[in-house]
Amino acid sequence: EELWLVRQGKEKDLLQGLILVAASLVHAGNDKMDIAWPMLSRALPKLEAQPDVYYGWDIRKFRDHFTRALEAKVLTIPTV
Repeated sequence: EELWLVRQGKEKDLLQGLILVAASLVHAGNDKMDIAWPMLSRALPKLEAQPDVYYGWDIRKFRDHFTRALEAKVLTIPTV
């Protein structure tokens, strides 16, 4: 989390979104979906205004995967 503290703008939002997704997966792994789903819903808006690709990483595919997961309430780990 310390990394996003020194960033600004879209890059800060991207890092916060990725951290929130990761944290939601940790909670899901501990069978705490009551925490995981709201955390994921907070992460997705931070990933919304990002470029489709960031340093070769397909952010759009990643974001779309978790958007579908949240809508279906079925969480799987994507391959990106």
